[in-house]
Amino acid sequence: MIKRETIRFCVETAAVSLLSVALFLTALQFFAKPFRVEGMSMEPLLHDGDLILVRRCYSPPVVKRGEVVIIRAPGGGFAVKRVAAVAGDEISVSGGRLFVNGKSESKMAFSDGGPDAEHAKTTLGKGCVYLLGDNRGKSLDSRAWGAVPVDTIYGKPLFLDGAVVTGRTALKGSR
Repeated sequence: MIKRETIRFCVETAAVSLLSVALFLTALQFFAKPFRVEGMSMEPLLHDGDLILVRRCYSPPVVKRGEVVIIRAPGGGFAVKRVAAVAGDEISVSGGRLFVNGKSESKMAFSDGGPDAEHAKTTLGKGCVYLLGDNRGKSLDSRAWGAVPVDTIYGKPLFLDGAVVTGRTALKGSR
C-alpha cells in the first residue's frame, strides 16, 4: 500500500512542476518569441521555413553593422534582415557595391543588379539603420524602403536554426 506522504509528495512535485512550466512559458512570451522564416531573402544563412527564437526589444536597441535583426516591415508583417549601416554612416551604391563611410563593403555586394542600380551618397539620420537581405536578388529591403527607424526593430535572434547567436556571428555546426 502506498503511504499517504508519498502520494502527497508526488502531487506537490507535479503541482510545482506544472507551475514552473507555466511561469517559464509566460516569461518566454514577454522576452522571446519563435518565428518561422518566410521567403529566401536571408539565404544562405536562413532558409524558407527555418525556425528562429527572437529576443524581443522593448526599447530601441543598440545595433551594429553585420547583426541580424527582425523588424516590423514597412509593408506589414515581419522581416529578417542584416544591418548594413547605422545612424551617422554615409552610404552609397555604385557599380553594384555598397559603400559605407567611403569603404566598399565586399560582403554587401549586389551581384543581381536588383533595385539598387545607383544611389547617391546619403548620411543616415539619428535613430535609423540601413538593412539588407543576404540574398540580394530575392530581398525587399532598404534599397526599396530607404533607411528604417531603429524603433521598428522587433528583436534579435537568440538561435538561428539551432545555432547560438553570439554578437555578430552564429555558431553553427551545419549548413
